[in-house]
Amino acid sequence: MHAEHSNQTYYPSWVYDQLTEQLEGGEISTATVASMHELERRLCIIGLHCIQMKSHDRPTMSEVIEMLEGGVVGLQMPPRPFFCDDEPVSPVVDSHCFSSELTEISEEGE
Repeated sequence: MHAEHSNQTYYPSWVYDQLTEQLEGGEISTATVASMHELERRLCIIGLHCIQMKSHDRPTMSEVIEMLEGGVVGLQMPPRPFFCDDEPVSPVVDSHCFSSELTEISEEGE
């Protein structure tokens, strides 16, 4: 699936794919290579680190600042986020996600 031909493309997934193809030496379009300068690559990689689902996989703010001040050379690609798959995003939302009911939680033994 090509990003320019689909309104279903999830942007972080597209960015991740473009960066990994570039890092692996795969062939990508000349326009993509020309448009992704070092600063843009660094910001994309840092952004992908910051949107990791598990908090322990995300950098601290001081680590983000260090990454922003450094170059692309030392940056490692983060793991591919689990929500970055080839399946289109479903517009159906589970209704219980929007429930206004509160569940009582007790820390004391029952």
